[in-house]
Amino acid sequence: MIILNIRFSKDFEARRVKTCLEKLDWYKAQGYHVDLPKIGIDEEYREEDFLVFDNLIKDEWPKYEDKLSQTLASLRGGEVQENYNINLTKYGVGGSYSLPNTVIINISQQNNVISTVMHEIIHLTIDKLIRKYKIEHWQKERIVNLISLKIFPEMFKLQRDPKNTEIIDQEFKANYPNIELIIKNISQKTIEIN
Repeated sequence: MIILNIRFSKDFEARRVKTCLEKLDWYKAQGYHVDLPKIGIDEEYREEDFLVFDNLIKDEWPKYEDKLSQTLASLRGGEVQENYNINLTKYGVGGSYSLPNTVIINISQQNNVISTVMHEIIHLTIDKLIRKYKIEHWQKERIVNLISLKIFPEMFKLQRDPKNTEIIDQEFKANYPNIELIIKNISQKTIEIN
């Protein structure tokens, strides 16, 4: 069972804006849209905006938690946490994560908040392997998207195609659910090509 601890505050909003400004060049280089305050955090912060998403996540999570939990536990090499902190914000990119168990969701960019929560939890589950094998950003996104599609095909779609898409897709198809072998092979094969 995976427990979500949903949090939001004006203090977190200030920290999120600071972090986003520090990473702004990287976000732009990757093609991300970044939301920043238009008139100021104090003027834009309304607790009721966050409560809508807090309630939505709490209502939707039980429908998906068991299947996600079982699938993540089956990924050989992944690390699943028992608890995840879900920080809601109006700033930054659509979703991001911080080890070991923090997910950040930008409620300003949400069409399906629960799928973003799951996407970021999958990132956290495989992040140690991504770092170990030095997988590039968009390759990592492709791997997470393939896992997401495997679990809930009706909820997810593939994002943009990274370099070496064919290698990623072939390794995933051949070796799933051995996520460490998939990531290791992708790393080795893309090094050989480059």
